[in-house]
This record gives sequence, C-alpha cells and structure tokens, in this order.
Amino acid sequence: MLCCPPPHRGRRDRETDGPDPHNLVTAIAAETGQDEEAALRAAAARFNDGLAAYAERDAALARTRDGSVHAFLATRRNWIRATYDWRSPRPGTAESQTAGKRADETGRPTRVTAAH
Repeated sequence: MLCCPPPHRGRRDRETDGPDPHNLVTAIAAETGQDEEAALRAAAARFNDGLAAYAERDAALARTRDGSVHAFLATRRNWIRATYDWRSPRPGTAESQTAGKRADETGRPTRVTAAH
C-alpha cells in the first residue's frame, strides 16, 4: 500500500481505471468521501503516527547491548531505505518534481508532509 504517494498519483488514478485500491489516499477518499487534499493529509497523519511509533521502538531496541538486535535494526533500516530509494522518482520524471526527502542519511524515514 502506498501510504503517501506523490500528489499527481491520485489525479492519474482518476484519469485511468479509477482509484487504485493500493493507494491509501484514494482508499481514504473513497471510504470517507473526503476530497484529495483532505485524504492526503489523513494519509500523511497516519504515516507519521506509524513512523513515530516505529522510531520509539527502534530507539528503545538500539539501547540494548545485544549485537544481533543491532544487526537486525541495521538490516531493517536498510530495507526501509531501499524501499524509499526504489520508490523515489528518477530525475526527469513527473514524480521528481513533487517528491520530498523521504529518508535521512541513516536510512531512517522522515516525516511526510501533505502539502502539494
């Protein structure tokens, strides 16, 4: 599921076969009747709440002295970063004009804003 897809994605979905059920913004809009901007803000809030919970757990686990936990956390951060990198737009594409920074240099995801 795309928690916070690029803003133009919802417009593209409406212009094709209808809303993508894997797009959280269009799913929220369809379920609640909200417009695209309100649904995007709701999706961003949901993502940020989940991110905050993840960051708290990550920080708590990082305080352990268990090397296998640290290895797991590093792998998890790398997986998250790789997902963001894979999903990030490539230069010269329409998405590259609207994309924000999604992960910091450690691979930890950053908060999403719904402005567009």
